[in-house]
Amino acid sequence: CVCVLVEATDQKHSALSYHLKLLKEAGLVDSRRERSFQIYDLTEFGTLLLKHIERHFGKS
Repeated sequence: CVCVLVEATDQKHSALSYHLKLLKEAGLVDSRRERSFQIYDLTEFGTLLLKHIERHFGKS
């Protein structure tokens, strides 16, 4: 849920929603509706890309 990311990152809801939309369009995340919430998950491609980045640049 974007609300969780807002609290964790101190970013505006609108900015996070916009960036999640871009990530979804790129095939990195997928979303589903649960009641009044939009839930986001990494896709298989997003997970592979994240693992590749972590392997080459380290975890932060």
